[in-house]
Amino acid sequence: MLTGLQVADMPREIGRTDRVLPVEGGNRFAALTSALLGAGWNNGFLDVEIFSTPQRFWGLPVDKAAIFAHTAISKVRATLA
Repeated sequence: MLTGLQVADMPREIGRTDRVLPVEGGNRFAALTSALLGAGWNNGFLDVEIFSTPQRFWGLPVDKAAIFAHTAISKVRATLA
């Protein structure tokens, strides 16, 4: 049983290997999440998981990073409702 889901997105720019906040990238985040819901996932815990660089997300002050992550996860929750 899935009780949580780690969420991130792939950057739209070709060649980047880091991750961006959910729904800000260019991958199939919405389709994959819909497939999980269709398979019976109960819309449990969401965990923002960002692999970044000091020049990008990891370089943000902690308070700003938390606000951006919260805003992104709120958008995800709205799409799942």
